[in-house]
Amino acid sequence: MNRRRLLTALPAALLAVACCAQAGGVTWKHLSSKNGDLPAPNAGTEQTSAAVFDIDRDGVNDFVITERTAAPAVLWYRRGPAGWTRYVLEDAPLRLEAGSCAYDVDGGGDLDVVAGGDAGSNQIWWWENPYPKFKPSVPWKRHLIKTSGVTKHHDQIFGDFDGDGAEEFVFWNQNARALFLAEIPPDPRYSGPWPLTEIYAYSADSQPEQRGKPAGFKGVNEHEGLAQADIDGDGNLDIFCAEMRLNGGNPDAKIYLLLGDGNGTFRTTVVDTGFDNHESKIANLDGNGTPDVLGKPYNWDTPRLEIWLNPAPPRKGGIR
Repeated sequence: MNRRRLLTALPAALLAVACCAQAGGVTWKHLSSKNGDLPAPNAGTEQTSAAVFDIDRDGVNDFVITERTAAPAVLWYRRGPAGWTRYVLEDAPLRLEAGSCAYDVDGGGDLDVVAGGDAGSNQIWWWENPYPKFKPSVPWKRHLIKTSGVTKHHDQIFGDFDGDGAEEFVFWNQNARALFLAEIPPDPRYSGPWPLTEIYAYSADSQPEQRGKPAGFKGVNEHEGLAQADIDGDGNLDIFCAEMRLNGGNPDAKIYLLLGDGNGTFRTTVVDTGFDNHESKIANLDGNGTPDVLGKPYNWDTPRLEIWLNPAPPRKGGIR
């Protein structure tokens, strides 16, 4: 049987596994919610953020997806031996912005979820991890961090910013044109809104996203995924960079891997083309120790999710 007949005779499921993307010597296995490889998010059309971390403390990363046009607004994808199971963290609709994060807010030894409101909300929330009592249809308890001032909170982070040995919460409040810091209250489960301190302010004229923008620019070539990791297992850091398909544009949007040689030189490779990447992430998603790609669109062909698995374990000293 010649090769063409052999490929035609393969069952569709087997052919889907056989046709894996290759970039830089790494063979990627592509999974998509459109093919039923993992459950789709809610029925909404604007998937705003993605955060990757180990929710259930089993040593394998899970991930959280937020969406702002329909309920449920926050979903947890729990990794198990057979793939991912969708859990509801927030069953109500919420106007959630991009840039969510995870942190052990209440000091319970597990990671909680933090996300801010978009241009339609002046609130920031955190969801209390109920470890070890997880049920797919039972939402987590939601608490308030901020419920005053103006709207839009794109990006949050925790860190010890004042050197006192305890971590603080820092977030952008774009419509206030300011960066705020909040000390975590002694018992945040019962503290209500946290006290805030403005630590930086800027004017509308100082925003480089605004300066020099061409007339009619829609941002379809924006890069909304950027990270570094040793992706090909050669011991050198590589760069992950992925493009958007905002409002359906940029049909040639690419997922790039810039493979480093350890001396400042990079070789550009492409994992896949034609997908929307908004807050897409590089992280080990299947527990085998290799960096995988979590692909999340913002509003292209939503609802949907993509995963590119990096199947082989890393081999020190060279590309697989």
